[in-house]
Amino acid sequence: MPAFIGRNRELNLIDTSLAEARAGAGNCVIVSGDAGIGKSRLISEVRRRAARQGFLILEGACHEQDRSVVFAPLVGMVRSYYSALSPKTMADQLWLLAPVLSRLFHELASAVSETQPALSNEPSVAQGQIFDALASWIVQRASNQPLLLTIEDVHWGDDASQKFLTQLLALIGQHPVLLLISYRTPLPDSGLDAFLALFANHAHTCRLHLRPLKRPEVEAVMRALSNSQQPIRFYFLETVFALTGGNPLFVEELCMSLTATEAVSLETDLLSLHPLPQARIPRSIRRIITQRLQRVSRQAGNLADLCAVSGREFDFELMQALLACTKGRLLQLIGELVDAGLVQQQPGGHFVFRHALTRESLYDRLLIRERRTLHGQVAAAIEEVYADTLQQRLADLSYHTYKAGCWSGALTYARLAGEQALALHAPRAAAEQFSHAIEAVNRLPEVPSWKLHCQRARALQALGDPEGALTDLAMALDNARNIGDRQAEGAVLQELGLVRFQDYVFPEARVLDGGNREALYPGFQENV
Repeated sequence: MPAFIGRNRELNLIDTSLAEARAGAGNCVIVSGDAGIGKSRLISEVRRRAARQGFLILEGACHEQDRSVVFAPLVGMVRSYYSALSPKTMADQLWLLAPVLSRLFHELASAVSETQPALSNEPSVAQGQIFDALASWIVQRASNQPLLLTIEDVHWGDDASQKFLTQLLALIGQHPVLLLISYRTPLPDSGLDAFLALFANHAHTCRLHLRPLKRPEVEAVMRALSNSQQPIRFYFLETVFALTGGNPLFVEELCMSLTATEAVSLETDLLSLHPLPQARIPRSIRRIITQRLQRVSRQAGNLADLCAVSGREFDFELMQALLACTKGRLLQLIGELVDAGLVQQQPGGHFVFRHALTRESLYDRLLIRERRTLHGQVAAAIEEVYADTLQQRLADLSYHTYKAGCWSGALTYARLAGEQALALHAPRAAAEQFSHAIEAVNRLPEVPSWKLHCQRARALQALGDPEGALTDLAMALDNARNIGDRQAEGAVLQELGLVRFQDYVFPEARVLDGGNREALYPGFQENV
């Protein structure tokens, strides 16, 4: 967008929050709104204003597959911060993160070690230690200059990152920090309600919900895009306003692609303007993005498909391996996508899709068979390119092998990623990973599942779902008995004895070595 239009009220409120943070009174702003409504554009404008006022900018973002990637937005934040420093400065400052890095690396190494007891109950790193180290690192950044920390699309974030942000919120009140987070409405099934309720009730939190643009603002956007001060023809304005509902992204996409005559031909899309929550982007916008893709070369189109499947920023090494091309040729292909309006370059020099909806539209156009094939190719490329550091990419490998239907790989990587998530106190991510591993077991012949059910039971127990945990343990016991493994049966019985249900929904029950077991779980004596 050549100019920032509208949102004056929101900018005034955020300017006040920036002034308070600069004065040492840390606070938080939450921005919500529909897909394409302008959350990222508003945050980008805030970053620009904050940088002019001498703020240090830290940026983190969540992506659709990050629900099961522990600390994904925080890792991205730290990586982007250090990538902008000179090697000497990086070496001077990296020691500040040494405590948390050493603990995390130790935990991750333990999580993938076959020598670690499979059903160990004691995590080697306390959640508080990890959170304290990360929070101290962030506060240290604000010791010399005010700090703006932005985390976008937290609805896709993992539960460990959400818990950390709640702790950080309580800490920043005495520091010159503005925490700016965004999420998409309506909320997906992300377990975000409790997290947002805590933020909303905090004394130093401001909530902003972005509404669609009004008709004069839509006209201003259309003028800015056309570089003209001439009035927009009435019928053209009315058609675009009706087609887009005042959604800034949709206005921009339509105006970049349509003449007045072509806009009229899209009137049949009026019925799809306000779709169900599952349909995130109107049919007209999907068609525009598909038409743009048809203007690029076949190899550039293949790159767009691979990046849509990968789902993140363009990983140069990975894309080079997948396309078997030089870095120069890869930059040429990305340039084609930039010229087609599908991709944009970020200030740090890396490339991303213009919007999450662009990536979603490209991904949705692929046939299921094509998606599976591409997910398999991405997984194989990760194994090849990052062979020495696979434990740092377990969640990615789990995601792609699962989506590809490569069940053997999905079982291995989902199990390891689940163990990582449990060790790092992210039970929701762990439960999702173990669910994928269990589904993979069901697709493979003669593979025991009792251990996975025990591990998922732990994650469910940590999430406050004792009934789900008990169901998993019952399934684990059945599996152990069906395969005739007495040692496995004993391990499951031990897990049953360790689960404490009185902390949740059964106040009358005690630990399973006493109490009314039959009331707690009908058929307990028969099954155990």
